[in-house]
Amino acid sequence: MRGSNDQSASSSPVDASVTAHRLTTDQVEALAEEIVRGVRAHTAVAGPFRTLEQFLGPASGEGTPSVLEAAIEATGINADEVKPLDHVTLAGSGYGAGLSSLTLTQGDILTALAPYLRVRSDTFTIRSYGEALNAVTEEVTARAWLEATVQRVPEVVDPLDDTDQPAGPFGRRFKIISFRWLSPSDI
Repeated sequence: MRGSNDQSASSSPVDASVTAHRLTTDQVEALAEEIVRGVRAHTAVAGPFRTLEQFLGPASGEGTPSVLEAAIEATGINADEVKPLDHVTLAGSGYGAGLSSLTLTQGDILTALAPYLRVRSDTFTIRSYGEALNAVTEEVTARAWLEATVQRVPEVVDPLDDTDQPAGPFGRRFKIISFRWLSPSDI
């Protein structure tokens, strides 16, 4: 995910503080699958996450990992990375040495996603097809394909509506981010 891919680095305290952990494609895929599994499990029990804080917080109360933390743990990405430092406490922090450049944390994932992360925003790519028929011959006289990227944003359409749970008929505002006509070869 970040830093060097030097697999030969030793696990001494000095190396652990300067060598970064880099994920393989298999590790990224496994992590993504675990995140999806955690989100689906939460959604089945409590519905969708209502806030980013809820997504990043403990899954079922204090002392339990968040969805991201549970996914990191389930994949074993950090399994043996900093064993020699496990019992060292970082000065004044109360945190163990598991927080090093050799371990992947929820914060690392969020740092990578930060430029793209929007609370209460969803982005959709919509493709549509239409055709015009001759009313007499019923032959197709024209065809058109389009693609639009639409983003749902946090603002509600009705300013009097609740921003956390819009109850009005219009809900959240949508913005068209991009729009283009497609040719048959684009499909």
